[in-house]
Amino acid sequence: MSLLNTGKDKVNIIHLAAEEIFRKLDPNKLDSNLLGKFNITKEYILSVGTIEPRKNYVTLIKAFSYLKSRNSEFDCQLVIVGRTGWLSEAAYAEYENSPFKDDIIFVGRIEDSELVQIYNMAELFVYTSIFEGFGLPVVEAMQCGLPVLASNTSSIPEIVDNKKLLFNPADEQDIASRIIKLLSDKPLREELSRKSIKNSARFNWEKTARKTLEI
Repeated sequence: MSLLNTGKDKVNIIHLAAEEIFRKLDPNKLDSNLLGKFNITKEYILSVGTIEPRKNYVTLIKAFSYLKSRNSEFDCQLVIVGRTGWLSEAAYAEYENSPFKDDIIFVGRIEDSELVQIYNMAELFVYTSIFEGFGLPVVEAMQCGLPVLASNTSSIPEIVDNKKLLFNPADEQDIASRIIKLLSDKPLREELSRKSIKNSARFNWEKTARKTLEI
């Protein structure tokens, strides 16, 4: 509306939704063998998305390295799920230059049946994207009951209801401090997990379809 000088009567906002396969699983249905398949050997921080500039993995890796260099008690890994996209060289270069690259895992693109498992076994989800049209991985993570830390840019604040969980995606030290706060506080992670599931209920494909049909 601001950029195109368009009246609000011409604008209808309809959110997308994540697939129903993404949900919090019963602990008995978790497949820990998948962790070994992907060389995940510790508690881990998860991020999901194509390896490309707007996903901002350079800053995420810097934040992770900053965290590890100043907090030796956090023996954790950073797991990134997603295919290699355009201009991915900077992200892989940052990975190669990190003194903690042994704890940074690029899983690649995987089937949803495996991804839902990876979501469910993570400690928290971090989304450093600079620009999103919607941000489906954020909703997927919330449906799986993950605490979510995410960028305060573009459409993401429409999805994450707790604005205290949003950060400046250019500030790796702030990102690291927020990760540390959640890793240090299990009751807080459990509280945010419950809130994630509640918030994710706002998004479903039937609602998307009905609103589209009305228009």
